[in-house]
Amino acid sequence: APDEEAGGTSSREVEAYRAARAAWSEGDAEVCIDRFRNFLQTYASSTYAENASYWMADCYFKRGDYKTAVLRFDDVVARYPAGKRAPDALYRQGEALLHLGSGYGRAAGKAFERVIQEYPDSARAPEAKKQLELLGSG
Repeated sequence: APDEEAGGTSSREVEAYRAARAAWSEGDAEVCIDRFRNFLQTYASSTYAENASYWMADCYFKRGDYKTAVLRFDDVVARYPAGKRAPDALYRQGEALLHLGSGYGRAAGKAFERVIQEYPDSARAPEAKKQLELLGSG
């Protein structure tokens, strides 16, 4: 079919994902959230779904809606625990919790600990260690 690319990804799907990423690049959090949400509803089993979930969480973070960002980053880890984005999502969840204030320090610490325990070889593990040191000295 002319609408299919290699790997069974339709060109509409690729375009929808690129349009959402474009909104993210332009820093338009509202449009970004809408486009990624629509993408995930329309192409739930897409190869881009994991990335779309991650970037949607990032859009909430950018908008300063840290509570929703925490939930959305958690969603990425829960849904794609073996995915490429999981260590990033866990780390960013910790960051979002820190933004919510001092009362969330313990929860943030747990997120950073999980990065180290569950994804010790990830690029985020040493960063998580630094965050834990900062939290410990606070």
